[in-house]
Amino acid sequence: MRNPADGGVRGPLLLMLAILLVGQANDAWWVARGMHGPQLLQAVSGFMFSFTSFVWYCRDSDAHGYRRSLLRNIGMIFASLLFVPWYVARSRAPGQKWRALFRLAGYCLLMLLAMALGMMLIAFISA
Repeated sequence: MRNPADGGVRGPLLLMLAILLVGQANDAWWVARGMHGPQLLQAVSGFMFSFTSFVWYCRDSDAHGYRRSLLRNIGMIFASLLFVPWYVARSRAPGQKWRALFRLAGYCLLMLLAMALGMMLIAFISA
């Protein structure tokens, strides 16, 4: 049996999708009313997404035995668009790099779908 304190990599990934869905729904709700949403909500949503993606990075690097450095940690927080694909390619075994990058691309499509669903949900409710 797996120790719950060890965590897994799927939990943070699912939480990031939920954060995107709720955050986009919140933005769409304000736009549907012709207003701008509170900046604090957007900042909290962005912080939660960054923190959750960093938790994923820590758990995934531990699972793959990849050594994290301070520079890599900072890069994952501030330039994740560049560092996540780089990390995925570097942390996987030689025969698994392309598969992992394709899975990352699929997850990016899921993130876009979550944002679209958040907007469509509010559009459906507002109509």
